[in-house]
Amino acid sequence: MTLSTSAAFTRRTLLGTSLGVASAGVLAACGASGSSPKGGSAPRTISLQLFGANSDLIDWLDKTALPAFKAQSGASVEVRQTDWGSSFQKMLTGAASGTLADVTMMGQVQTAALAAKGAFLSLDDYVKSWADTTSFYPAMLKNGQYNGHQYAIPFIADTRTAYYRADLLKQAGVSSSELPKDWTGYLALAQELKSKTSLAAPAFWGADNSVGLMQAFSQLLYQAGGSYFGPAGKASLASDQGITALNYMMSFFQQGLANPGIIYNGSGATPLTTGQAAMTFTGYSAVQNALQFNKPKAADIIAGLPLSGPSGGQPATIAWINKFGISAKTKNPDLAWQLLTFLVSKDNIKKLDQYLGGLSVRADLNSTDYLPNVTSTMAAASKYAGALPQNPNMIDIQQKVNISMQQAIRGQGTAKQILSALDSTIDTINQAS
Repeated sequence: MTLSTSAAFTRRTLLGTSLGVASAGVLAACGASGSSPKGGSAPRTISLQLFGANSDLIDWLDKTALPAFKAQSGASVEVRQTDWGSSFQKMLTGAASGTLADVTMMGQVQTAALAAKGAFLSLDDYVKSWADTTSFYPAMLKNGQYNGHQYAIPFIADTRTAYYRADLLKQAGVSSSELPKDWTGYLALAQELKSKTSLAAPAFWGADNSVGLMQAFSQLLYQAGGSYFGPAGKASLASDQGITALNYMMSFFQQGLANPGIIYNGSGATPLTTGQAAMTFTGYSAVQNALQFNKPKAADIIAGLPLSGPSGGQPATIAWINKFGISAKTKNPDLAWQLLTFLVSKDNIKKLDQYLGGLSVRADLNSTDYLPNVTSTMAAASKYAGALPQNPNMIDIQQKVNISMQQAIRGQGTAKQILSALDSTIDTINQAS
């Protein structure tokens, strides 16, 4: 499933990055179940799992949000936190052992994978009577569905677009008002930066210890008019569009405009923040990273619209949507739903957006004034966003794609060879499931 561009996200829409966590009022681990008071004395508890800690968010949850939830519900919240890298395995283990948190955060491709394994409770009955249902953008809410059932509620998303270092562009005589609109312009800018600045490799394509290369390639794939799967459900990355997209990415490395040896380790300053690169595909986290690690340069981190592909047309990009779901084995589904809806309420999503640097998934947040450093261009990028397919095997598939992209940027085969082999691998994964 992809997000329909007809449900165009406007400046009032989405964006965001990974969610960090707190330990506010944190109790000892209580498994997947919320416990009821005994004799009217012991407080109820409910567990919440989130990924990717953020100190500002931790402080807000500890001191404000979770105490407010306790006052409202009478329940204490046990917050579990871990990194994104181990998130899926942690959820798989929790689902199999019955220790999945009552309310669990999940990333873009995890909904279908875990719902297919029966890990999450269907929220259909709750959503039918939930007054806030119409407050969310329909396409965003639909992204929490699998096989026609609602398993998750979105709370934030990261819309990717092209980001630049304005000060480095200025060194090359390029104005921030003249940002590229298509692949031709993006490549020409990289060439200009290489010839007129001290940057040896001005473009960074997201190589990291996770799936950054896959994310960049996916944007190029959509910009070229391609897709992951054809009408019959077979992998179609080796289509003409997919090959064109990968050839474009590879051309940056072949021309020395990008360096396969530059890898972001997932913590600290990014290549854009350090000035090691002047252009990349990323989300608002680029600004957040600069504010944290190189604040004087944060104002130089600027966003352009997503690029259009080789044949022109509309820009295209992808939104990476984070959601909350409820464990299928929770012993207190009503309390879990109360916590979930508390977190995605209008006021609390505003805080999540503010601390995590994202636009809301709620249509009733019709202003981004509460978000620092969000430009109109940054917000406008969202209306061109789609999403990865809701395939239950996308967790595994995206890892395979990323490995193939690593081969590609190192010149270990042609685009057609790499993508043809990748299609065979993906079809084998889907057939085995």
